[in-house]
Amino acid sequence: MNRNDFLTFLDTLLPEENSLITSIRKEGEKRNVPQIKADTSSFLQMLLRIIKPKSILEIGSGIGYSAFLMAEQCPGAEIISIELDAGRCSTARRFAGENERRIRFLEGDAAECLSTLKEPFDFVFLDGPKAQYPVYWPQIKRLLSQGGLMAADNILQEGTILESRFSIPRRERTIHERMRDFVSTVFGDKDFSAALLAVGDGLLLARKGD
Repeated sequence: MNRNDFLTFLDTLLPEENSLITSIRKEGEKRNVPQIKADTSSFLQMLLRIIKPKSILEIGSGIGYSAFLMAEQCPGAEIISIELDAGRCSTARRFAGENERRIRFLEGDAAECLSTLKEPFDFVFLDGPKAQYPVYWPQIKRLLSQGGLMAADNILQEGTILESRFSIPRRERTIHERMRDFVSTVFGDKDFSAALLAVGDGLLLARKGD
């Protein structure tokens, strides 16, 4: 199956985005800000409708595309989203302010921001700097509520995670090794059940508790 053909077919099935989501997506495309892929978006929205989280944590806001998608599916949820880039965070906050959406955008290094949070979260969406996923994991474990779910995006790294480290260009080996370590750590954690899905560029799900 050709992935582009699949995405084209999926696009014919999905409902139209509301004007806010469309504006954010187009702004992100114009500024070359990475945004979740169409099949990841579709899966994420369905997942949120099923689990109905009351509190959501996102690591890696971009300009807010996925945060606003999650807010649309969970209108009563409290959402905190962390973004390192000051310009992107400012844009996300502007969209939130203009549309009175209850999303709290935190600007700064995610590792530092996570250490300041105390409230438990029912759902964590991890889409920040990929090499830092293993660094974030202990804090994510701490912050997830019992029965809470984490979804980590871009795990497959366009398929390179499946390859031997020796076939990876030297400059990309660090992220390759860290992502592999992250996946192995999550799957090996006795406090979690995990699944790796070939959705988008790879989506790792991990549920805390039995």
